Amino acid sequence: AALPLAAAAEASDADAQRLAQASIQTNMLSRFEAARLRDTLQGATGGRFVQGAARFAMGETAAGAAAMTAAVAPHGRISWPLVTYLPFLWDYSTQMFLKPNVTADFADRVGHSFRHRYSAEPNAETYEALLDLAAATRDAIRSLEPRDNIDIQSFIWVVGEYREGDERE
Repeated sequence: AALPLAAAAEASDADAQRLAQASIQTNMLSRFEAARLRDTLQGATGGRFVQGAARFAMGETAAGAAAMTAAVAPHGRISWPLVTYLPFLWDYSTQMFLKPNVTADFADRVGHSFRHRYSAEPNAETYEALLDLAAATRDAIRSLEPRDNIDIQSFIWVVGEYREGDERE
C-alpha cells in the first residue's frame, strides 16, 4: 500500500525513503538484512533498488536482480531474502520469498531439485527453481487448501526448520 507495484517501476529515491518506513515491519528479514534494506532504501541508490524490485516482480527476473545487486553494493552483499522481499510483499499470489537454507533443507526432504539448481548469486534459474518448488508444494498439500504463497512459504519454513527432537512427547 505504501508504494504499489505499478508506481514502484518509476520509483524515486524519495519514494524509496517512504517505503523504508513502511516495508520493514515484518519478521521475514534477519535484523542484518532489514538494516541493509533500510540503508539501501534510505540511501542514494534507493530508487534504483525499488525499480529493480519492481522489474523482478513484473517478470524481468535477471534484470531486476542485477539492478538490486548494484543498488545494494554500497551497503553490503545482496542476498536472496533482499531480492525476493518486496516482490513477495507486492504479489504473494505469484511471487515467493526465499530463505535459502530452510528452503534447501525442505527441498532435500521432499526430493525436489532446488538445492542442485540453487546459486547464492541472484539469478533467474534459481528463482524459477523456487517457483517450481512452490508449485509442487501447493500440489502436494492441496488438501490443506493453501490460499496463496504466504501459506506455501509458511509450510516450507515449518518443514525446513524441523529437526529431530522437535516433536512433543
